[in-house]
Amino acid sequence: MLVLIITRDCNLRCDYCGVNKKKIQMTKRVAEKATFLYIDYIKNNILNEAKIRFFGGEPLLQWDLIKRIMERTEKESLKINFDLTTNGLLLDAEKIEFFGKHPEIELIISLDGGVSSQNLNRNFNRKINSFENIHRHKKELSMLPNITINMVIAPNQVHKFYQNFKHIYELGFRRLNFLPAYFVFWPKKNLAFLKKGFSEILSFIKNNKNISVKNMDVLSETPFFNQGIVIDCNGDIYHTNIFLSRHFEKLSDGLREGNILDSKLVVLPNRESNGTMKLIKNNIDPKLYYSTLRADSILSNFVLKLKNTYAKN
Repeated sequence: MLVLIITRDCNLRCDYCGVNKKKIQMTKRVAEKATFLYIDYIKNNILNEAKIRFFGGEPLLQWDLIKRIMERTEKESLKINFDLTTNGLLLDAEKIEFFGKHPEIELIISLDGGVSSQNLNRNFNRKINSFENIHRHKKELSMLPNITINMVIAPNQVHKFYQNFKHIYELGFRRLNFLPAYFVFWPKKNLAFLKKGFSEILSFIKNNKNISVKNMDVLSETPFFNQGIVIDCNGDIYHTNIFLSRHFEKLSDGLREGNILDSKLVVLPNRESNGTMKLIKNNIDPKLYYSTLRADSILSNFVLKLKNTYAKN
């Protein structure tokens, strides 16, 4: 997978988001060079499927560049899928129509639940209602061929977890990804709410088979962070995007593997990352580390029970 850090900037400042926001954008030159090399990599390794992930920051701030990359890949007779995670503030009729015409790109919208839970942790200035735009376009969005709701569950709204899940379902969305807030502190009582919410959702899904849970299809070595060929805005190459976090930004120099604009670089590296969890453990407050593992364990147990449920049917 090629992960393009298309921008470090964002139009929100969510409390639970660890990405260190900067007003930096990926240039056309970096994006095109990364795309060209990735296409060559796919061809040279005879890959049947490949993926490009637009990451940030808020990727829709770089909408024209995203379309340019997709147009470039369409010229190749290759099966390339895409995904893009957005807070939804910049979605409009034109973009929604584009996603409707391009089912090869998965639109992942970050939505935590009802209006109060959605806006509780999503700060930039208090006048922004990050729920409003998604609600306005809910009908068109719910009809898209490839859409996922990324539901972040934070300690300060986890008591409404099941209620928020039901709200998202009632908006018409049927594919969800559950994401407990990571690298924040989870008190025991809040972890109990998280476990209870997943139990209630499991019961709901047993009676409503039209729900798809992305967590069942996605396995990651580390909570939240992606592994793959990661290209930063300036062209620096990594094998994990852990360096985006304010907790781990200091590791960026040691993790950097070159730059995509280096004329000596003829192929993208294909070395697997390992030891990321050890890096995380050694470079973060132990309280946050173990708290994150507990929340992630509750999610993992939910996914395991869900798989067993589907296996029996």
